[in-house]
Amino acid sequence: ACGTVPPCVADMVRQLADATTAEMATKAYRDCFAYSDDDRAQIVKAGGIHLVVAAMEKYHDSAAVQKESCWALINLAVDDGNQIAIAMVGGIKAVVIAMRRHKWSVGIQEAACAALANLSTNNNDNKIEIAEAGGIEAVVTAMHRLMDSAGGQEKAFA
Repeated sequence: ACGTVPPCVADMVRQLADATTAEMATKAYRDCFAYSDDDRAQIVKAGGIHLVVAAMEKYHDSAAVQKESCWALINLAVDDGNQIAIAMVGGIKAVVIAMRRHKWSVGIQEAACAALANLSTNNNDNKIEIAEAGGIEAVVTAMHRLMDSAGGQEKAFA
């Protein structure tokens, strides 16, 4: 488990000061979101979804921040309510932008495809938003680029 969650959120706000610490913070969030439903719920309640998307927007050129943020969104989007919240704060658009900006990064393409898959699971509104944001084209492009990556193909087809 992550431990005390509100300080974890406060730490992330402070850690958005540069790309290296934003990467570490989003990786820590990725791990917090993965291990505990309770931690995930507390972090979301404290504004964690907005902070992950803010890191993606602020450090759009940092491949590491984009990859770790996509992984955090993958773990967050297992919850239907979080899928809606992620879309509301611009998370879908941020993922698609990451795919376009880092089109040759296998790690980002794989994580972004998985994030879009989780965001669209049982959520027709998010499917429409993904299509409108150019997500379908981004996934198809990623599939072509990831032909040599079995994991990438698997995530793109999810």
